[in-house]
Amino acid sequence: ERLTFDTFVEGHGNAFALAIAKQVASWADGHFNPVFFCGPYGYGKTHLLNAIAWEAQRLRPNAKVVYLTAERFLSTFVRAMQDRSTNAFKESLRSADMLLIDDVQFVGGKASTQEELLNTLTALIEDGKRIVLSADRAPVALTDIEPRLRSHMAAGLTCPVEAADRTLKVAVAQNRLRALAKLGVVSGEARPEVLEHMVDRTPGSMRELEGAVNTL
Repeated sequence: ERLTFDTFVEGHGNAFALAIAKQVASWADGHFNPVFFCGPYGYGKTHLLNAIAWEAQRLRPNAKVVYLTAERFLSTFVRAMQDRSTNAFKESLRSADMLLIDDVQFVGGKASTQEELLNTLTALIEDGKRIVLSADRAPVALTDIEPRLRSHMAAGLTCPVEAADRTLKVAVAQNRLRALAKLGVVSGEARPEVLEHMVDRTPGSMRELEGAVNTL
């Protein structure tokens, strides 16, 4: 529940992605479909997809908004085949008004899962439903995914989420400290030089940076 637009920290590398995410969440007309967010691990793609889902559901409480990781899509589909309940699985997704699938690179090499995902995307697009996807690479670079599915993924808008610069990382660290303060976990303010030192010693993703802040 903490992954909302209110808790997303905007910076140079993600401003365009954030603007597109807010447009998608508003159910605006003239939308691209699907919208495909791509970029390095740990820089906000999952946050954006969750924020879209929360805001879209808030604006249209009666709409069916479905968020899944690709791994959950895969495991649920496999279980449905084993239980011979694939029709129920298909209906649960194809009846969605907005479907969001995170980390679609994980369906690479899974032929039957890719076929089902392709059929799902095709059915939703034909019905004018909204689709939002994410991966660690752009669709054209997902070489483990068969060409027809890659083509569907790339048919709308591919929106990069770039790695954060130092300024954005410091802002993320400050934001995380505020969140911990609201929970009563920490008190007071960290000096700017302390946060800058932490950022310089945590060269990885924003997720790793938040983990470092949690240990303060």
